[in-house]
Amino acid sequence: MKWLRLTQTLLPVKFPLLQNIRVVSFDLVGTLVVPSPSPGHVYARCLRKHAGALADKVSPAALDAHFPDVYKKQLRAAGGAPRECAVRAFWEGVMRDLLGEACPASLFPVVFEDVFAAFARGENWKVCPGVWQTLQALHFLGYRVAALSNADSRMRTALEELRLAPYFEKILTSAELGVSKPDAKAFHALASAMGVAAVDVLHVGDSLREDVDGAREAGMRGAWLAPDAHFRPVGSAIVLNRLEELPDALRRADTAHLQNKPLERETRNLVALLRGLPEEAPWGPRRRHEEPARAVGAAIFAVAGKLRTEARPLEIVRDHWLEVVGKPLLAEASEPRKISPTGLLSVWCSGATVREELQRWHAGKVLEAVRKFPACENIQKVRFYL
Repeated sequence: MKWLRLTQTLLPVKFPLLQNIRVVSFDLVGTLVVPSPSPGHVYARCLRKHAGALADKVSPAALDAHFPDVYKKQLRAAGGAPRECAVRAFWEGVMRDLLGEACPASLFPVVFEDVFAAFARGENWKVCPGVWQTLQALHFLGYRVAALSNADSRMRTALEELRLAPYFEKILTSAELGVSKPDAKAFHALASAMGVAAVDVLHVGDSLREDVDGAREAGMRGAWLAPDAHFRPVGSAIVLNRLEELPDALRRADTAHLQNKPLERETRNLVALLRGLPEEAPWGPRRRHEEPARAVGAAIFAVAGKLRTEARPLEIVRDHWLEVVGKPLLAEASEPRKISPTGLLSVWCSGATVREELQRWHAGKVLEAVRKFPACENIQKVRFYL
């Protein structure tokens, strides 16, 4: 059994699993994005909007606890993830079982429409830690990037609103393909869409069965994102503690054969420019001590670390949110969701009490604090919403 955990001290410079990769594909839900607020909160919010006091007894926490069982039951009944033409019927079944008698039959259609539409909006999804840095670094290194998810076309709309969609050359969903992971046909469809052989693809996901085993059985390489994994997966596998470990591991694996070779003059000058040093004159003497090729990677990653994506200001605010509001309970009950082109920072709050406290006592302090962060000086106003 081959197994590799990527850490700061162990990297696969001599390990074949990460070599000669041309395409990196990602699972979406649970790997790159997660529902936020939770599904239970979304269902309860939409029910409360139309049912008023009738929804007071509905607990979002109880809905969240019940949701996995209801979802799996519907999957078994449908024989797997639904096709695009059956998506609405599938999720109607989920909501009917989840809410039960709490949702009157007369209100079911309007509540369902609200719930169904909610998960197509980026504001109800949260980008996982390290995603922006990882996608940017993979593009910087020249890897092609795709997505393969057991989801439906709403996920593409949500990715566009989250500004993640441009990072993917292809976004394939099980509903549109008519086949879901871990079926090898789903992975072969991805390889075909990207115009590469299956062996040239590394698929990354948070499900050992659907993502890692499914990819391997289809002839691809698989990487399991499992921050808290306490056991070794069966078979050849790569285990990532953090998504950000992947780009550097891929670079090291692909350049292992060059690590100690000397650089040509042109490449040495590239390294010099990246580091802000003077170039070596073409007519001058060659330097006595040539840097090994691994210096290129070090210089490139130093520059890549300084780059910023369009969503970077929002990521900075999210990373420092506890520092901004000053109270752990407030930080856990609220989340920055969006920065508009006009400089409006929208902050989601889990309840009216949280919103009232933030609006009354912290609004001015929040704006003052976030404007001090790098790339956040254009934020002009803060809005708190439920």
